[in-house]
Amino acid sequence: MTRRDVGTLIEAALTAWRGRTPDCRILPHPSWADLSPDERRRLYDESLRARALEQALDREGLSTTARNVLAKIGGER
Repeated sequence: MTRRDVGTLIEAALTAWRGRTPDCRILPHPSWADLSPDERRRLYDESLRARALEQALDREGLSTTARNVLAKIGGER
């Protein structure tokens, strides 16, 4: 796989979209399966950077994930 292909897979896996099963279980992004263990670690590092940017832009310092979790448990702000 070329470096560009890996970059495209990582970028796709960084998006918020996730498939769900009929019982609403969230599935990993399909690109995940095409990444090697080292590439998955790179994806993890990239996701940490993305969360830090989200938190820096949020007036309360929350990521989109944190906001969604709070909304699900009734702690919406």
